[in-house]
Amino acid sequence: RFEYISEQADLSVLIEEHRKIYEALRTKDEEAVKDAVHTHLVNQVVGVRAQIKEQDEKNKEKDA
Repeated sequence: RFEYISEQADLSVLIEEHRKIYEALRTKDEEAVKDAVHTHLVNQVVGVRAQIKEQDEKNKEKDA
């Protein structure tokens, strides 16, 4: 598993996303659940892609 939460701001966003998902589930608000999960997943994809790109760049520098 990649570790890509390197900044406190990223951690704060992640916590807030999970809080929104939890609250939407707790209140059984189906639309809010869909929106919160969608936002969270999109942000995770962006974060993982950025981490992969960073690792690829480091590997290229190492190989050069």
